[in-house]
Order: sequence, then structure tokens, then C-alpha cells
Amino acid sequence: MEKKKEFYEQFRNKRQGRILIRDVVRMEKKVGRIWACVCDCGKEFEASTSRIASGGCAECPECATRHNLERASRELRTHGLGNRKNRIYREWCAMKRRCTCPSDTDYKFYGAKGTSVCQEWLNSFPAFYDWAMQNGYTDQLTLDRINCEGNYNPQNCRWVPMSVQSVNRKQARFISVNGLTMCIADWARATGIHRTSLAGKSDAYIEDRVRARFPAVLDGEEWEICGRKVFIWRRN
Repeated sequence: MEKKKEFYEQFRNKRQGRILIRDVVRMEKKVGRIWACVCDCGKEFEASTSRIASGGCAECPECATRHNLERASRELRTHGLGNRKNRIYREWCAMKRRCTCPSDTDYKFYGAKGTSVCQEWLNSFPAFYDWAMQNGYTDQLTLDRINCEGNYNPQNCRWVPMSVQSVNRKQARFISVNGLTMCIADWARATGIHRTSLAGKSDAYIEDRVRARFPAVLDGEEWEICGRKVFIWRRN
């Protein structure tokens, strides 16, 4: 217990990089002690013990984002990619903002829930650019996490149409009819029923609408919906 206390005392009222670590403000079940910190820029923010102990908290998120972008701009000029009209660059900036900048409108869905960007991409736009070009990027696709609970890294990311990304969200609602499970958007495409006619309705209502459009026997025909092959019903 004494060693544990000494471990936490080493952070109290100490400087780390450009921040002053003040004191513990609360305990959280998943991450433990949360510390109040203040950056040299005057910005007050909070950080977990693990983040402080790992040395990954040397400045406030806003300063870190600004410095990363400045460093990236230098790299972009060096590599000839320093044009903000470059869509991959905009995707990269948006990915970092929603994971590291509390003032970003999407931060509450990403950074606040623990989603992070791997160091390889966080510190180097050329690394992200090379990955994008080698993994099927086109201007018609968006950046998507394969596991929406995971982080942004080469192993967990892909380029997909927006229709696929909308399905791969935690909020997506899936309905099963006679062993075939699809989200509401896919059922709407398969049946020709307008999506708004199904959204917000009960599972039983949606199943009845689907069965009204298709017979109760699968014919084994494969049909590609949102890039995924599924069995569909034979139309009446």
C-alpha cells in the first residue's frame, strides 16, 4: 500500500513537459485516478494516471494537435503533399481531431470514449497517405474502422462506401427474418421499401412488411448489398 501511495505521490504538483499535474479530481471505474492538469498555454484539462505515467501527456490536447499539424505541414511540404485540398489529408486531420481535440464536435463519440490513433499515423501524414494509397483509397470512399470498438491503425481500418460505414456503427439496428439478418437500411434496399417507412418501427412491424414483399422460402440467390453477399428472397 505504501509503495502504491508513493507511486501516485510522484505526480502530484509535478511538471511533465509543458504541463503542471495538480491533483486527483476523481476516480473512474475503468481508468482509475483522473488528474487535473494545466498547460503552459493556460488550458486546464484532465488526464488519467496511465496516460501521465506513460509520458504521453506532455501538453494539453489542443497544443498537441496544433504541434502535430505543424509538424505534419513540414512533412507535407517535404513530400509535396501540402495541399489542404488533398482529401486524404482532410481525412487524416479529421481522424486526429475527433480523437485528440475535446473542442471537436465528434470528440464525445471518439476521444472521450477512449478511441485513439496509432503513433505511426498520429505523427506522420506520409505514413497514413502511403497506407491509404496501398489499400484501395478513392475519393468515393470513407475511412472506416473494421471493429468500431477498436482504434485507428492499419490493421483495423479500411476504405468503404458511406453506406457500409453507416451499417458498421454501434447504433445500427439489425432485424432477422427467417434466419437472414440485415440492418434496416439493407432491408429497405432489398425490399424497395423506403427506409423512413421502417425506421422507428417495431421488429414485428418490419418483419411483416418484409414478408409482404417476399415469399417465405429462400431461393438461394446471392445478392450483393453494401459490398456484402447475402441470400435474398424471391420477389412475388
